[in-house]
Amino acid sequence: MTSALHAEPWLVVHDLQGKFPELTRHEYDSRNEPLCAGDGRGADNPLEKRLAYSGWILWLEADRQGELELIRIVAALDGQCRPNGTGAVLLRQGVPAMAWFPTSDFENLEFSLSNGELMISQRFVKPGEANCCGTGSRELVVVLDRQ
Repeated sequence: MTSALHAEPWLVVHDLQGKFPELTRHEYDSRNEPLCAGDGRGADNPLEKRLAYSGWILWLEADRQGELELIRIVAALDGQCRPNGTGAVLLRQGVPAMAWFPTSDFENLEFSLSNGELMISQRFVKPGEANCCGTGSRELVVVLDRQ
């Protein structure tokens, strides 16, 4: 990745400049365990195949709107097959443009693309809450330049 900035304390943005994001390997990844096998999705096109080949797990279906495509990716699966490090890559005319990731590899982000806007949200555990049941939330709306 060529440059990164913290858009928010919980969010890192990468300017990909045509390159795919590099994967940081997790010490434990259960993607190949029988219980978790097949939890990601298959690649729909050559660009997604490149992401998968470089180690990313493709997660949920891609969102496509005009020249924009949003691909959700996961760095690893935990012991209960839950995603760790959920991020997304935005392609513009088939070229990697931007990527968004949580500041911690053990947090996840949710994304939706609609009418040239990208909604990024995160649920998190507040102090004193059980890890299973976080009630905190954050949101950021990114208006994407349509040029």
